[in-house]
Amino acid sequence: MENKDLTSNKVKEIREEKLISRSELAQMSSLSISTINRIEQGKAQPSLTTMRKILNALGVPRENKDMVFPIMQ
Repeated sequence: MENKDLTSNKVKEIREEKLISRSELAQMSSLSISTINRIEQGKAQPSLTTMRKILNALGVPRENKDMVFPIMQ
């Protein structure tokens, strides 16, 4: 499985666990909904800055970010 597939699956999984819509995540992370959609569909590999915005919006604790998204190491 490619890194972007792992990323897209994990973003969607965490977002759905927290009952947050794509639109809400876009607003909370100051990203466009099309960016969120492309990441979750595996059509885009997010930059480190974009992933930090998403993780912060999802409330992933800083100490868990490397475990959740090992590609960020």
